[in-house]
Amino acid sequence: MGDGQGHILAIDTAMNACSVACYNAESGSVHARSVPMPRGQAESLVPMVQEVVGEAGLAFEVLGAVVTTTGPGAFTGLRVGLSAAKSFALALGVPLWGISTFQVLALAYIEKYPQAEGFTVLIETKREDLYIQSFDAKGSASSEPLSMRAEDIAAGHPAGSIFIGDAVARFKGMLKHDIFQYVEGFDFPDPSVMVTAFTDPKMRETFFAEGVSPLYLRAPDVSVPKISARVVEF
Repeated sequence: MGDGQGHILAIDTAMNACSVACYNAESGSVHARSVPMPRGQAESLVPMVQEVVGEAGLAFEVLGAVVTTTGPGAFTGLRVGLSAAKSFALALGVPLWGISTFQVLALAYIEKYPQAEGFTVLIETKREDLYIQSFDAKGSASSEPLSMRAEDIAAGHPAGSIFIGDAVARFKGMLKHDIFQYVEGFDFPDPSVMVTAFTDPKMRETFFAEGVSPLYLRAPDVSVPKISARVVEF
């Protein structure tokens, strides 16, 4: 594994976990850690990065690239991961690459089920809608990433369609008639999958983008104060 990209650091805090992986290009080993964590990533991420890089037997100065998820996911968690990844890349003077949470989940699925058919990833929004994107059996996107209501998702998929992701349980509970298949165990991106895919030149070119921008599929929730702000005139 590897093609001269060097040692790699991967970060994800976009969904309900804090995850880090480090690829040692000399040994070909991947050291990774994922802790389910709906909040608190800001306090946990940097210590976890330090521990995993150390477990890989590396110093930060020898890292050759930083990879991070770009969303969609929770706004706060996503900002934490992106900010940290940008800071590491800038401080180390190395390239920063991004990959969507949809894509990492899709790659993890086809790695576990290599003979799989096409499938759809559902990501939790904690609102009435769900984030959705479909993929073919090779892990390539077959639809655009969208935010949709459960009834619209169901109407657009034939019976027997396969769904994965952290929103499958809620999606199933929102349906009047259950005619789909669900595969559990893909609740957040696997950082090992991120670095393994990145070290493959074809996969890196296909699934990753150099430089990152967050993938927001809807505007953040904003609370409008009930009391008008006081204006002081001079």
